[in-house]
Amino acid sequence: MRSVSIDQNTIDRAMEGDKEAFGMLVRANGSRSLIVAERILRSPEEAVSAARKLFVFTYTNLKKLKDLGVLEMWLMQNLVRVCGEVLKEATKKGVALSQCEFPKDLATAGLLESVGAVDAAAVVPGALAAGPAISRAAAAPVAAARREAVRKAIDCLPFLERTAVIFRDWDGMSYLEVADILRVKHDDVRKLLVRGRRGVAEMLKPTVSETNCGRVRDKIWLLAGGEVGPTETVDILTHLRQCSACAESLRTASTVVEAIRDAAAPEDKPLIAPEMLWKEVEPLLVR
Repeated sequence: MRSVSIDQNTIDRAMEGDKEAFGMLVRANGSRSLIVAERILRSPEEAVSAARKLFVFTYTNLKKLKDLGVLEMWLMQNLVRVCGEVLKEATKKGVALSQCEFPKDLATAGLLESVGAVDAAAVVPGALAAGPAISRAAAAPVAAARREAVRKAIDCLPFLERTAVIFRDWDGMSYLEVADILRVKHDDVRKLLVRGRRGVAEMLKPTVSETNCGRVRDKIWLLAGGEVGPTETVDILTHLRQCSACAESLRTASTVVEAIRDAAAPEDKPLIAPEMLWKEVEPLLVR
């Protein structure tokens, strides 16, 4: 879910301190901010608090934003920063925002094998086929269980890995957008996505085996997610045709990435209405 656009005149008025215009900005961006904050923090109460802090900060600092064309990205950058601060503060106090104990029954249910087995060739042209896929419609209850398991697994990932997976695999953001929002180098995004996807795989299927071919081990997870360029893709696929272990690893990675992206809930709704968020933010605005 992306933010709702507002016109340039409204943004200009908000920059000058017009609270009515700023209220329109909050209402336009409040839903997405609340949803993303809850996904990252895993705590409804802290998510509302983070969104409130975000817009109080925005009101004070909006004039510093020179390129208004990147307003949405700027909001997401600062939302991630605020969420990180909330988590650090909770850690200092010894408070867990949510319990993260991945259910053992989900880890042993074989969910990756039982639903939506991906044909790697359909995901990555030129890859080896993984065999016939099982119809998701024919196994809806198991598909729902897998979706729940994947969401729980993502909840259990470390902060940066979880955030990278959410923005890339759930929101469909580009590789460059994820790097900009997290304010990290592109290579760091690659590492975060690999660790995040691998972490989900290990929770869903603790016995998952991976290739020991160091040259392509991490790249397979990026190839499955579409983060590998054409030249690199050709190089990896050439290797896969000669290495059955790596070909099997690609099948696993493709299934995991498909499962992660399928777990994104399109019906996610904000914790409170944007209008209610604005009512909480407005009394806090001071310049």
